[in-house]
Amino acid sequence: MKTEAPAAQWPPNNIVVRDPRATAPGALNATNFPRVQYAPVTNQNNLFLPRAMAMQTNMPGMPQMPAPPREVREMRPGKTAQQGITELQGPSMEVIAGRVRAVLRVYATGAGKVIPDLNGAELEVGQTYTVEAQPARGAAFVGWTGSIESTSPVLRFVMRTGTILSANFQFGYNMERELPEVAITSPDDGTRLSSAAFTLQGAARENVSVARVEVSVNNGPWERAQGTDTWMFQSAAWPGPNTVRVRAVDQAGNESVPLQRTLHYPVGSVLTVRVNGAGTVTPDGHGRLLDVGVGYEVRATPAAGHVFTGWSGGVSGVSPSLQFTMQPNLVIEANFAPRLASLSWGVFNGLLYPTNSLAPSRCGFSQLAVAADGSYTGSLRQGVASHAMSGQFDLNGQATTTVARAGLSPLTVSLQLDTVAGERLMGRFSDDGQGVEMFAYRQVYDGRSSFTPLAGRYTFVMAMATNSPASPGGDAFGEIVVDGAGKVRFSGELPDGTLVRHEAVMGRNGLWPLHVPLAGGRGMLLGWITVSKDPGLDAFGEVIWHKPLSPQDRYYPNGFSTRRHLFGNLYTPGGGAAVRGDQRVGGMLSGGNLEKIVLGDSGLSLVAGMPGHQVLQHFAWNFRPDTGYVEGTFIHPATKQETAFRGALLQKRGWTSGYFLGQSQSGVVHLQLPQ
Repeated sequence: MKTEAPAAQWPPNNIVVRDPRATAPGALNATNFPRVQYAPVTNQNNLFLPRAMAMQTNMPGMPQMPAPPREVREMRPGKTAQQGITELQGPSMEVIAGRVRAVLRVYATGAGKVIPDLNGAELEVGQTYTVEAQPARGAAFVGWTGSIESTSPVLRFVMRTGTILSANFQFGYNMERELPEVAITSPDDGTRLSSAAFTLQGAARENVSVARVEVSVNNGPWERAQGTDTWMFQSAAWPGPNTVRVRAVDQAGNESVPLQRTLHYPVGSVLTVRVNGAGTVTPDGHGRLLDVGVGYEVRATPAAGHVFTGWSGGVSGVSPSLQFTMQPNLVIEANFAPRLASLSWGVFNGLLYPTNSLAPSRCGFSQLAVAADGSYTGSLRQGVASHAMSGQFDLNGQATTTVARAGLSPLTVSLQLDTVAGERLMGRFSDDGQGVEMFAYRQVYDGRSSFTPLAGRYTFVMAMATNSPASPGGDAFGEIVVDGAGKVRFSGELPDGTLVRHEAVMGRNGLWPLHVPLAGGRGMLLGWITVSKDPGLDAFGEVIWHKPLSPQDRYYPNGFSTRRHLFGNLYTPGGGAAVRGDQRVGGMLSGGNLEKIVLGDSGLSLVAGMPGHQVLQHFAWNFRPDTGYVEGTFIHPATKQETAFRGALLQKRGWTSGYFLGQSQSGVVHLQLPQ
C-alpha cells in the first residue's frame, strides 16, 4: 500500500524565500546595499468572512426558526372490556369548534384484517370513509356486520355517532381446494407497440369464484383489472422493453401463478458522445439513433501518456467499460487527463531541509529525472554524500522509495508530484528521527523548441550584515549564468576567500535551489534564488552561510552562521580594454583590521590626522568591462603589505563592492567607478 506524501510547507521552515520587493527594508538584515522601496500588497482574504456573515440563511441546508408547537390531545389507556377490547377513558364524542367527531369501533373476527386500521379513531360525523376487509391466506371474507351489513370486501360508509363495524372471516379449506388460473389473450409476448397506450385482455377461472385479477407493469404495484372471469387492463408503456405480470386471486386469498409478458415500445433518440481530453470511445455511437430503454455498451481508451478519469453527462462511473440504458437526448462524456507522470516529464531540482534545525549533514540538494511512463531516477545529496534513488510514480503522482546510504540507515522517501501543472515535486522522509522536507521545481524549457526569457549573465553581490560582527565583513560576489533551457551556473567568491561553484535548473517562475557544501560537508551555502525581469533588481534571494569550527583556519576559526541577501543585475558586457586607475576613484574600505578609509572626490584618500581615518597608500584598481569584475591592490596600513581586493559591478544599480583580507578578518570595499 503506497503512502501518500504530505504536502511540503512552502516557504520551507528555517529557509526564508523572501522577495525583497515585497518586504519592507526594516525587516531585512542591515547591509551596506541600498534598499529598494516597494509598496506592500494588500491582503484581501479578510473580506471573505464579513461577506459570508452578511448572507441570508433562508436557503436549503441552513438552520431555520422552529415551527410553533401544535396542540396534542392526550389519550390514556383504560380498563379492558370483554372480548379483549380496550376502552378509552373520556367521552366517546368530542365537539370541536363547529364540527362533531365520534369514535369508530372496528373489529375483525377470524383470519383477516381491515385496512386502514381506524379502530378507536375519532372521525368527523357525516363524512364518508372507506375500509377494506382483507382475509389471511387460506381464509375467506364472509361479510360485514354491526352498524352496517354488506358482503363486499370494500365498504364505503357515512360516519355516525356510535358506528361499529365488524369484518368476519372464516378459513376456506373445505371450499377452496384449487388455485385460480389466469390467461392473457392479447397482446402476444414480444409484441412491438405502435404507441405508448396498450390494453391487456384475458380470462381467469377458479372452482368457486375469482375475487379479482391484478396486473403489475414494470415491477410496479399490483393494480386491479376490470372484470374477473373475463378481464381487461389499460396502461401506458415506457420507451423500450416493458414487463407485464398478471395474477388471479380467489375469495380465500389464494393466488395463481403469475404470467409474464414483454412488450416493446420502440422510441428512437440521438446519442451524443463527447470526448474531453486525449482518448477515444468505441464503438463510435455519436449521432446514432438508438432505441430508448434498450441497453448498450461502450468503452473509453486513453491516448498515450493519458489516463481515463471517468464518465459524466447523463451517466457516471470510473470503469472504462460503460453499460447504459438509452434515454431520450442522452449525452455521454468520456473524460481523459494527462498522466501526472507524463505531465511532469523532465528534470526536477530542489533542496532538502530538516524541519527543526538546519544541520549541514542533513541539508542538501535533490535531482530527479521523471520519464513519460512515470519512472524516475536521481539522487539526494546530504552534505557531500550523494545517494542514488529510483522508482515509479502511480497514476496519482505518488511514489515511495527506499534510498540506501553507505554506513548509514536507509531512508524511506515519500514523493508527490504537483497535480495541477506537474511543475513541482514535494517529498518527506525521516533521517534518524529527524523529519526532512524536500521541495523541487521542474525544468520546463529545453533550449531547442522553447526558451526561457530569463537567459543571460547576471553579476551579484551578497552584502555583509552590519549587525553580525562575528561573520566576515566583506561582500561576496560572482556571476549567475542562465542558458536558454533554464540551466543555471553559479560561481563566486565568499569574503573569507572561499571559491564556490554550483549548477542547477530553474522553474518557470525563475526560482532555483542553491546548495554548496563547505568544509567537507560540515558547512554550507543554502537558499532559494529568484531570477526575474524586474527593472531594478534581476536576481535576489536569502542565503544561509554556515562555517563550522575550524581551529586551523586563519580566518574565522571559531566558525559562524549568518544570513546574507543576494542582489544581482543582468550584465551587458562593454567594449574596449580594461579600465585601470590609481587612487582617482570614489568609495570606501572598512573592516579587515583597519579603520574606515574613505576615498575622496579628488581621487585621494583623506589625509592623515583626521579623526577615525587612516592614510591609504598605493591604491590601484582595474575594471574589466567584459566580465563586470573589479580588482586591485593597496598597502594595508597595519601590515604594510600589498593587499588585494576583488568585487563585481551591478550594472543597473551602478553599485560596485567586494572584499579584501586583512590580518585575521575580511573587509568590504565599495567603489564609485567613473562612468
